[in-house]
Amino acid sequence: MAKKYDEIYYENKINQYTGLIIHLANRYNIEGYDREDLQQEFSMLLVKALDNYDEERGANFDTYFTTYVRQWVHKAIKRQEAEKRGTLVSIEELGISKKTKSRIDDDVFSLMIDEENLTPDELDFVVRRDEFVLKCLKEMPYGHFTIGVLIEGKTFEEVGKENGCTFQWVHQKHKQNTELLKEKLIENDYIKL
Repeated sequence: MAKKYDEIYYENKINQYTGLIIHLANRYNIEGYDREDLQQEFSMLLVKALDNYDEERGANFDTYFTTYVRQWVHKAIKRQEAEKRGTLVSIEELGISKKTKSRIDDDVFSLMIDEENLTPDELDFVVRRDEFVLKCLKEMPYGHFTIGVLIEGKTFEEVGKENGCTFQWVHQKHKQNTELLKEKLIENDYIKL
């Protein structure tokens, strides 16, 4: 994709978002990447996000950029897991049934969407859906369990230790939350059956 702006603009934006980039780099721990590597990757993602961002669509740029980063992180983690196992990670392996028709809907919970292959409309849909998912999870009684697992990439055991409960309890609540979340996504036309 051709760049929309000149190098000075990108440098200014990278400087403007340095705090967020550092925060995000400190938030994630990905095997094979140190903090500086992640900051570099996230700076490059910022440039991509700037090139693809359309202000008229109404999405907040910070959310748009954070979605780009989160998708890249989850994709990197899943790629590493697949390499370790010597297999590809499918939606079925993640416990998600293929009831939906479109590519985006198939990937609702996998967070494995390749942002480079999305059209601006598809990416806008993903950003709006992600904002909706986060809002719903924050309103759920044990939504922070699912946020930890789905969004932050933690294991059930890690979330359990942080919250003083067993991984089985976290798994049970996470399962209830994802079922409720699927219903809410269907009700609000984020999943079409």
